[in-house]
Amino acid sequence: MSSDIFSKQINVADFDGDSRQDVLLVSHNESPLIDKSSSVFMALENGGFQKTILNDLSQAHSAQLSNWDGAKVVVTAGYLS
Repeated sequence: MSSDIFSKQINVADFDGDSRQDVLLVSHNESPLIDKSSSVFMALENGGFQKTILNDLSQAHSAQLSNWDGAKVVVTAGYLS
């Protein structure tokens, strides 16, 4: 797996319900403060991962996985939030 973003946390969960652990890297860019897209690496049946760029444009200093009414959600906090 490779990513061109800097992330302060690695978040692992089964985001798509296929019983395989996926990896979310929430974007963090501190100097300069520039919003960047986060990346999610969806686990594939063959053991590899497929990278998807999210359209979230964040500067997250932290990210927490949570369950909200049965749905997986990621809550982030940033410098300007």
